[in-house]
Amino acid sequence: MRKSFRLHLFIRIVVATGLIILANRYIAQYHLSKQMEQSAFAEMARVLELCDQDMQDRTRWRTCTQRDQEGNVLHALINFIEPCQKGLDLPEARRARCEAGLASDIAWNSNPRLNAQILFGQIRLDGALWHVARHSDGPSGTQVMLADDAIWSFLATIWSLRDRNLIYVLPTVVLMLLGLTLFMVYVVMRPIRLMEETLSQLDLQNLKDKTDIPVPYREFSKLANVYRDLLKRLDQSYLNAKRFSSDAAHELRTPLSIMRGNIERLIPDTPTGSTVQMRVQNLGDEVDRLILITEKLLMLSRADSKSLQLDLEWYDLSMALEELIEDAESFHNPIRFIAHIEPGVKFRCDKALIEQLINNLISNAIKYNARQNPWVELHLRQQQGQLILSLQNAAEFIPPGLADKAFERFYRGDDSRSRKGITGLGLGLSICKEIALVHQGSITLEVPSENTVAVTFKAPLNPTLK
Repeated sequence: MRKSFRLHLFIRIVVATGLIILANRYIAQYHLSKQMEQSAFAEMARVLELCDQDMQDRTRWRTCTQRDQEGNVLHALINFIEPCQKGLDLPEARRARCEAGLASDIAWNSNPRLNAQILFGQIRLDGALWHVARHSDGPSGTQVMLADDAIWSFLATIWSLRDRNLIYVLPTVVLMLLGLTLFMVYVVMRPIRLMEETLSQLDLQNLKDKTDIPVPYREFSKLANVYRDLLKRLDQSYLNAKRFSSDAAHELRTPLSIMRGNIERLIPDTPTGSTVQMRVQNLGDEVDRLILITEKLLMLSRADSKSLQLDLEWYDLSMALEELIEDAESFHNPIRFIAHIEPGVKFRCDKALIEQLINNLISNAIKYNARQNPWVELHLRQQQGQLILSLQNAAEFIPPGLADKAFERFYRGDDSRSRKGITGLGLGLSICKEIALVHQGSITLEVPSENTVAVTFKAPLNPTLK
């Protein structure tokens, strides 16, 4: 089963986006932790600088630390900053930490970017890391302390909110990724679609006209050049094949005619009814068949090169078909002919070519008819300035794909190969198609039922030919 390009691209985009989000998560956490640590130090410096005189009174201390902090994202973190001063009345656990902090030998460092008047240091108490700040020129017995765990707890709360919001917006992200995928597929496939549209319009008659293709992006120029070169090679190969077919038909026609003349002169010189005479007659029949093939090939080559000359005249198609049906009924008694011919249908056409088209269609209907209860049904009518000629016949076996392949040159269905006594070149319907086209018409073959074949020829009654 073929893979879906859209699904493949969507999965790739989702995976890439997931990796980007994951990488961004860890990078953001790293930088946020650094920024949060610096912000916490800045708050410690602010509290120490503004509120060091209020440490003795818990209420004044709390009021001072929370002053002008409305809207500050670190508002909750400020509550974890502990005052520390000699003789300060504190709970037992906090007093023990404060005394240990005051008695410890701390490596103090200044941070001019935060506050040049404040020194910062770290101390480990009972296995926990604490950040400490004091005045650089003030009394050494006054400082503030903040647990490192408080900073990380605050960060964990922020990350939890971020992850929760990500879950809420995940459906929107998936929909946006799907839309992005569809847009990217449209943009990426646009040059391919242009090539597809151009290729779908190609046939043997317009190879020269389709050697260019619009390329919106230079990355597709190489592919477009390969496409142009391919069309040129196809066009040249087709021209060579047409030239060979035409040249072969021209060159073979004369020697075959000479052979046929010699055979006709040879037949009377052989004993009547002898084996030699029968062999010479069979040879003459095969030469006639070769002459017929060359004539048909020559006609097809002229049609391909658009050099088929038309001798237009008004042709009473209704009368011609009635006479043709009468002759067919006389020569093919087992076949039942059904004719629905609208009188007075006159067609401006090349009489010889149209007669050849009709004879080919009726000949095929007779040759490939059913053995039991054979019948042929013919309809002729004119409608809105067009003639419509339809021919149906019974059939014992219809090869698969007949409707698509019937007009291919030298195509003969499997049934025509297997039935004895049926001869054909596989060129009749191809010639009918070219005759229809040169009269600005069309011809189609359909299989309306399991044992019925229908061929329909349509053309304007008075074609405007150049």
